[in-house]
Amino acid sequence: MDWHELPSSARGVVLGVGLALFIGWLTQAAGPALVVLYSCTALGLLVDGVRLWFVWTRVCAWCATRISPFTRNRFFTPEIKPGFWFCSLRCYTEWHRRFHVERKMLNVQFEGNPFENVPSEPGAVRQT
Repeated sequence: MDWHELPSSARGVVLGVGLALFIGWLTQAAGPALVVLYSCTALGLLVDGVRLWFVWTRVCAWCATRISPFTRNRFFTPEIKPGFWFCSLRCYTEWHRRFHVERKMLNVQFEGNPFENVPSEPGAVRQT
């Protein structure tokens, strides 16, 4: 396991022990060494907590607010990819309405044809 693959709390402890030993050797006192050890450990735990928060929470697919698993409303319908989370039923209905209205408009506009008709003959007029 490489150094960057370790959790930040483990890296903080290792770095804190190394710095504490060095500072303890320089000052010949335990007080500053323990302060450095505790502060590096606390900083590592804080970074792990922030990382866990951003992994544990998701963003609403409509309004982009951050949602925790305790406050989420996740809807399992066939047309939604399983990774979409919505913070409220209003966000879900707005997303659902916009998704289906835009798809219907594209189908009406292009009537099942591709977005650009490329003429097969060299001198033909291009239809858009």
